[in-house]
Amino acid sequence: MKHQDYIYIDEDYYKNPKEIFVFLKKLISNDFVEPSILDLGCARGEFLFFIKNSLKTKGLTGVDYSLNLIEEGKSFSGLKNVDLIVDSAEEFQMDKTFDVITMLGVLSYFQSTMPTLSKIKKHLAINGKAYILGMFNDFDVDVHTKYRNNKYFDQFESGWNLHSLSTIKKNLDNLNMRLINVHTFNLSFDLSPQDDPCRAWHINTENGKKFTNGLGLIYDLRVLEIEINQQKKHDKNNCKT
Repeated sequence: MKHQDYIYIDEDYYKNPKEIFVFLKKLISNDFVEPSILDLGCARGEFLFFIKNSLKTKGLTGVDYSLNLIEEGKSFSGLKNVDLIVDSAEEFQMDKTFDVITMLGVLSYFQSTMPTLSKIKKHLAINGKAYILGMFNDFDVDVHTKYRNNKYFDQFESGWNLHSLSTIKKNLDNLNMRLINVHTFNLSFDLSPQDDPCRAWHINTENGKKFTNGLGLIYDLRVLEIEINQQKKHDKNNCKT
């Protein structure tokens, strides 16, 4: 079993979809009528299942590095005609582009955002958008975190790296992409601590309600809305003429 697979196996997000699924669907449907969608870090395809049953699309594809989770998704009858692929968000390769690329809580697994953003750029349609959910640092500081959840594992793992918005913007600019919006995501209910200390819960701070966990992190969840910078490409072309 891959690291953190147990979360998706223990929870049934097919029957009980996350609120972030509804949040993302609203963002997508505001800009697209019938998009093709690629979900990076799709786990068992729960978000794709939700989208399949709530939004008209031209095709749904999911990528996850866990063979176990992908096989679980393929065995689920509700994901018929959905392409599920075992691969890494840093290394996958396809011969097509997508109108929408989503990534929910996956970017913090990687020490650098550049390889994944490069893959997103390569597989994003020219008028498409990427939506990346995660925790991001407003300060110009990138933090790499290693932790060991002693209840489940005996080794240190990644998964809670904190990437700065500044670094992400620089990387996007180098890829001729741009961050066009940052959406803060809040749950409609309060989370309480669970048996697993790495699962998030809410605390009240002087800056409002925040997420926290057993790593001692305090954070917001935000969705980065990203697109290809066509204006920059247009300006470069004008300089050549």
